[in-house]
Amino acid sequence: MPGRNRSWTSLWVSLLERAVDAGIEAQKERHKELSSSCASIVLARTSWEAFSNELIEQRQLPARLKNLNARRKISGIHAALQQQPVSFTLDPVWRDFMLVNSIRNLIIHQEIKSDSPSSVITMLSNLELLQLVDPSKPWEPHVFSPPIASWCCIRASSAIVSLEQIEPRQFRPPTTVTQHVSRILQPFKQVKRA
Repeated sequence: MPGRNRSWTSLWVSLLERAVDAGIEAQKERHKELSSSCASIVLARTSWEAFSNELIEQRQLPARLKNLNARRKISGIHAALQQQPVSFTLDPVWRDFMLVNSIRNLIIHQEIKSDSPSSVITMLSNLELLQLVDPSKPWEPHVFSPPIASWCCIRASSAIVSLEQIEPRQFRPPTTVTQHVSRILQPFKQVKRA
């Protein structure tokens, strides 16, 4: 367990770094665009999951929170830390992160029910991240694309920073996490599409 076992290693940083690497690969190598974008999105969401579980351990929150879905976990962490309830529609950090979660669910679970492609496409269009997709053509290359992968990395990073900034019982200064995130996201500012 983090904070109790010295051999434990924090994995969220490495996962987020790999997410950014895959996102950059998607931008540079057209033949790997779809697979690298999917890898980037999944790893970005997974980095948040690793971070949130680490935070639960470090702040000695109820272990059951680790097994909850993202929405319940976020609400549970806020409640356990005696914070105001999260608005998943009004708070842009959590609204956007839940969209990252929906995009990831389309990849991992191949779910077409609650996270239907049309609702995800509409949300991405509303955020001006995607133009409406012709329904007669495949939607996957539009949603699982380099710009969306980059956006997912950035939004997952914002969610990580937001969790870390919750008081009380901070395990480390929140600037430590912010500095890691800034360093990790820096390559997105430098890459040019091939």
